Amino acid sequence: MVRGGPLEQGELLLGLFGESGPLGRAAWTAPTVRSGWIQGLRSLAQHPSALHFLAGCGALGTIFSLQGDASLFVASAAGQLLAHILVLSMRGQAEGHPNPQAPDWPACAQQIVGHVEEALHSAATPQVTQALNVLSTMFGHCHGPWTQVLWVRLSPLVACLLKKDPVPAAHSLVDLLLSAARSPALSSDCSLWETLAQTLSLLSCTQAGPLALGVLKLQDW
Repeated sequence: MVRGGPLEQGELLLGLFGESGPLGRAAWTAPTVRSGWIQGLRSLAQHPSALHFLAGCGALGTIFSLQGDASLFVASAAGQLLAHILVLSMRGQAEGHPNPQAPDWPACAQQIVGHVEEALHSAATPQVTQALNVLSTMFGHCHGPWTQVLWVRLSPLVACLLKKDPVPAAHSLVDLLLSAARSPALSSDCSLWETLAQTLSLLSCTQAGPLALGVLKLQDW
């Protein structure tokens, strides 16, 4: 429990999770410290007022950078945290169909979706991989109506990946498409199945095999 008034509590949180918080400290070089920071932020995000704090304190920028961390464990945890925060921030939209362009989306959601869009536009495969992994996790854990809106917004960017030779981040792309296809909110989306079919035709046999097997298993899902 944090003691003191709102000002003292705010300063403490900024010191722990703000943009200029732990990054400059020597301990930050240890992967266990970065992992612990992510877990602490995940716990903080459960608080009703935390999302407003996260949107303005610079913590999201740190999480974005940790997606490319040298520690694969830290990098994976950062991506999972982004998906978790996105789901939490859109919880109030669970029964509605928000505007695809997100002018009225919560600030955290706007920042995360904007980051994902930028990464999908990137020519660097690691950035594309990170974005696809966040989306795979999110679609795998949340099936609210707003996820349909998000897919409508992002699916053209996903489809554009198929125009590149070779297709970047093919393994992560397969994971995303199967995660989306398993979602009750997206399983009947025609554009998703068109993208699935196009992906099967463009990937190499080795890359397309897991996707074909996953599609076959969907009938038992």
